[in-house]
Amino acid sequence: MKRTHMSATQILAVRFYFTILISFLTIPGKHIYPYLTIQNISEIILLAFLTMVIQLYLVQKALEKNSTEQNSIIISLTPAITGLLQEITFKNLTWTYIIIYLLYAFLIALAANLAKWK
Repeated sequence: MKRTHMSATQILAVRFYFTILISFLTIPGKHIYPYLTIQNISEIILLAFLTMVIQLYLVQKALEKNSTEQNSIIISLTPAITGLLQEITFKNLTWTYIIIYLLYAFLIALAANLAKWK
């Protein structure tokens, strides 16, 4: 991003053209019309923003401010934090889960750093 002099928004705008083209090829031709309702389309757009667009935008903005090594360490903690929040939300938190999530995050961070050291 720093080498191309593109902003996070510009990178996000061109990132998924190929994915969009491939997804249109997987749509069945004449069977799609019953599913093209305003409610379905709006739910798909909302789901796309909540699950992909916002996160990718924030990662691109973080890459502008932080180094890639710092980003990889922070991103490696995301599954562990998500798991812990899920266990707290559903009131199913035990020490076993805490240890598993922390080991998982440690192994991902270690793997990212091992690749950097080689």
